[in-house]
Amino acid sequence: MTLIAIQDLYQTTAIACFTVDDERRRILFSTNHGGSYDVWELCFDSLETNRLTFLNQHSSSLFTYDGSVLATFDRDGDEHYQWHRVMDDGQIIPLSEEENGSTAYFASFTSQGHIYYSTNHLNPLINVMRYDAVLGTKTLVQKGEAAPIVCAAVAPDESSYVYTESYSNTHVPAYCMVDGVSQPMIPDAIGPYSTQDVLYDGGDRIYFLTDYGEDFHYLASYKPSTGLFQKELSIEGENMKGLCKVQDELILTTEKGVRDHLHRYFPEEGNCTRIDAPCDTFNQLRATSDGALLLLGSSAHASDAIYRLSLDGRWECLTPYRVKNKRVKPVAVEYPSFDGLTIEGILYRPDEPNGVTILWPHGGPQKSERLKDRPLLQYLALNGYTIFAPNFRGSIGYGASFMKRVEGDWGVGPRLDCVAGMDWLIAEGLAEKGRIAVMGGSYGGYMSLLLSGRHPEYFCGTVDIFGISDLISYVEAAPETLKPLIVNLVGDPVGQREKLVAESPITYVEDMAGPMLIIHGKNDARVRPEESERIVGRLRERGIPVQYILLEDEGHSFSKHDNEVMVYQEIKHFLDTLL
Repeated sequence: MTLIAIQDLYQTTAIACFTVDDERRRILFSTNHGGSYDVWELCFDSLETNRLTFLNQHSSSLFTYDGSVLATFDRDGDEHYQWHRVMDDGQIIPLSEEENGSTAYFASFTSQGHIYYSTNHLNPLINVMRYDAVLGTKTLVQKGEAAPIVCAAVAPDESSYVYTESYSNTHVPAYCMVDGVSQPMIPDAIGPYSTQDVLYDGGDRIYFLTDYGEDFHYLASYKPSTGLFQKELSIEGENMKGLCKVQDELILTTEKGVRDHLHRYFPEEGNCTRIDAPCDTFNQLRATSDGALLLLGSSAHASDAIYRLSLDGRWECLTPYRVKNKRVKPVAVEYPSFDGLTIEGILYRPDEPNGVTILWPHGGPQKSERLKDRPLLQYLALNGYTIFAPNFRGSIGYGASFMKRVEGDWGVGPRLDCVAGMDWLIAEGLAEKGRIAVMGGSYGGYMSLLLSGRHPEYFCGTVDIFGISDLISYVEAAPETLKPLIVNLVGDPVGQREKLVAESPITYVEDMAGPMLIIHGKNDARVRPEESERIVGRLRERGIPVQYILLEDEGHSFSKHDNEVMVYQEIKHFLDTLL
């Protein structure tokens, strides 16, 4: 077998987000192409790229105004994003509050030079603020009172705006604020539903995606002047997740299991057709003023890229930072779980298996493993490891009822789905009991630890990345802004203490299978590093071999190439000792 070095594979680029600057005919995007995240520009005419910032920090949102760039930046992965203005001379001016570890969330930008953004500064339930880019002043627009609120969209003339209240990942109602009066966009709605991707089409029609009354998100509209809610379009078996307007048509993105799809919809005629896409999963969709469609996405065998759809229907890759060497192309598979529920998963099969299979439970848990760029999984598959990633109950992309199955059930149903997946692998000759390594990040790290303690007979080793060891301490330490959502998802540490103890990995330290590799970021705002330190201490007391890596300048993910490469090398070295 020809072994692949991580340096050979990892000459790749991740792109976090992008925006279009029509005035200067360029794309602004946040990328780690230089080794750490910064904002770069790509000129439409020459396709030349230039680095605009040298902060070495991740950006989650980008806009342009009057020739300058408006961007959020965090600090070494702490996810406390704040708005900044990037001037032509490279000067970076803070715009939003920096105190008390606050975070500025999603924003809408108007042609009048106003940023409507949401922040938990001074209010854990979040306030909506308006920043005037001309005057440099801030104004309180709305105070969150019942639940965390987010400004989702603003009318072009600022006569109204849409905001959402987040009670859980599956209960996000939307409201339209007109002249100080809040109107529910789905009048007389009964029961929980969620709303996403809001788009103003002129002043009196708002498009948005919702799953109200159905299992999958569909396209709906609302008219502030009449209060009329209307279902516009649904696509059977596909969950709508994004939309943008290109001249007189809407472009819709949908997810179906492990893949995404593109659709073109003409509202006036009611016609909807599918567009062939250049990749399997999509992160962002934008349109230029002249009607060109831009798509940010990736595939399991192709890294992040921004594509442009030409008038003749062909896609052009605008960002040339692509890995050229061989990759393993995974396949989607299905298997029955312990209660008959069908579970879909992704399987990486190397040309020359080395005898160890890796179970990869994804993070979230209300996310899913998809056919997207995964350098770590590619690195390990190219070096002989079979990898299986199940989309256990709770995963997104399979309908709201499937997604809700994990709410209040973190440690039973999803865990048994993973066990059923391992049994299926063994029956198919793809794994051997006792020769499986379990590895995951965030919730996947939690599940890796829990499986190791509850089902040690399956495993020869465990890798936990940014994982949770104790559900009670995790919920108690959650940021106040996120605590209501986390309690809904995990459970109440007071009223359901016994249940949370039973579903906590640290409860089963005595039974855990070793050896272990545990990794955490010191600046992790979602899962505090104490979660890893606590279980590392307990494992060492038991004499279980455990290696612990604490990353001083990372949070709940990797923002720097050097750290990511080092960690991936350590993971492979650890797994190689299991062969």
